[in-house]
Amino acid sequence: MLGTLLLLALSQNGDASVRRTALVGVDGCEAPLARSRVTLLREQLAPRMRGGLLSEADTAGRLGGLPARNLPDLRRALDGARDAFYGGRAQKAVQELDRVQDEALRLFPSDERWALLRDALATRALVTMKSEPQATDRTLRRLLTLDPGFEPDPGDYPPSYRKAVEQARSAVKAAGVNRLDVKVEPPGTPVFVSGHPAGKAPVSVQMPPGDYLVEAAFSRRGVGRVVTVPRAGDPPNAVTLSSGLEGAVAPGAGPCIAVKGGRPELLGRVFDLLGAERLLLLRSEQTTSGPYLILTEWDPRTRSEKGELRASIPSPTLQDLAAKDLAARLQP
Repeated sequence: MLGTLLLLALSQNGDASVRRTALVGVDGCEAPLARSRVTLLREQLAPRMRGGLLSEADTAGRLGGLPARNLPDLRRALDGARDAFYGGRAQKAVQELDRVQDEALRLFPSDERWALLRDALATRALVTMKSEPQATDRTLRRLLTLDPGFEPDPGDYPPSYRKAVEQARSAVKAAGVNRLDVKVEPPGTPVFVSGHPAGKAPVSVQMPPGDYLVEAAFSRRGVGRVVTVPRAGDPPNAVTLSSGLEGAVAPGAGPCIAVKGGRPELLGRVFDLLGAERLLLLRSEQTTSGPYLILTEWDPRTRSEKGELRASIPSPTLQDLAAKDLAARLQP
């Protein structure tokens, strides 16, 4: 959905000569000022790019999305959706439950996040039982695909709901399963498939056919991969995630990419994910003469950085002057 919104936004640009440009930070992603540096430069560049510069939200959307509410906030929103349903506002409840699921997937993968996602799915199926039984069936099939052992609490769900769960469970079983092999560098990293904990890598899971978001719990929330599980009887699929690739992307820090020595495969993948025609890279550097902001451009043909521009940072509180200097000298 986020990717679709981005493409729609880009398609509205009427000037064919304007290049779709993305700006990301590189290295130092954990630094307190990492995001602000990128933000300052983006603000300075936007007027000169004539609408061609992607916003922070659009850029992060292709790399996992910006987090909005945290887990406690989303748990309260889930409780609020239930209250809305019991208060006769089913449509409002569905809308909020969908937002809860979307925002939860922008947070760090964890068992607690899955508990929230599971409860949101189970509640959504309950909300639509009378008005949209087909939607309830789709939601329950999705839930049981990820968690085949799901059992609704009889104290919270009526017998008709439990009957719908068993019907959906039979349909999921009838679809059969295939194997998905997940490796992670480094091994031992927890793996999550569409939010559901799958164990520590390397791990093999049996899943019904379909597309799944595969994530790993690196030291930071990185980017996942959408992987297709083939139909039963077809050759199984496999995916490898790496802390140096998927785990090096920090969507909420500008975004920022922990390149660590200029790994071309990482920058090349980010360029492809962003779908932009131009990728600008911003980093900071401490020298004997003081700190600098450095701006380069990724060249997909040579798979290297080019066109370095440097601007001195007068003081930590005057980074905007360095950003203004870089923006003025960059060729649009």
